[in-house]
Amino acid sequence: MVMWSSFAKRRLPILAWLSLLCILITFVAQVYKVIGSEQEVMLFSAIFKTSLMMIFFALALSWVKELSENTIADLHQIKFKLEKIQLTPTQVSYQVEMTLDQKTQQFKLTETYYSILEQFVAKRRENQQGGWLEIKPKNESRDGKTYDIQDYNQLKRLLHAILDGVYGKNQWNQELYYESLKDQLLERSEEAARLVRLRHIP
Repeated sequence: MVMWSSFAKRRLPILAWLSLLCILITFVAQVYKVIGSEQEVMLFSAIFKTSLMMIFFALALSWVKELSENTIADLHQIKFKLEKIQLTPTQVSYQVEMTLDQKTQQFKLTETYYSILEQFVAKRRENQQGGWLEIKPKNESRDGKTYDIQDYNQLKRLLHAILDGVYGKNQWNQELYYESLKDQLLERSEEAARLVRLRHIP
């Protein structure tokens, strides 16, 4: 199950099926140790040990492949197009077409996350306030003061929603994808900790 899920998560279905075959061969070899002849035991033992060695090598190399290929490395590969589609007089679909690592995918966002992304793009293109969006301070209690982003978790959930849309829900690695996207897409102000903007205009 661990091997299957590891290969499947890295979008390597052939290796996932091969790992299942190797486990089946291993099971048959264990059965023949009890009921089989000496020649059959030696044959299956040689096959299953070799198969297990190869599948573990494949598992290690698949991790290297994921590390080298799926880390978002080129800022200018990140492009997106925002579109509001009026489905009915009261229902709107918030569509995003995003290119990430030469992979283009269309997906939907909630109105809240779409609005934040739309503000990022609009302020950056029009150079409003330097393109910066302000995150609400923790324990802020003043009335009448509005902020572009309610808290850091809201920004984190936006990035999660983008990664789910591009790669599929739970199909991306937190350490590789999230940190890389955050560093490549967003820029934090050196003068004010609560200001954030797009690094470039997509």
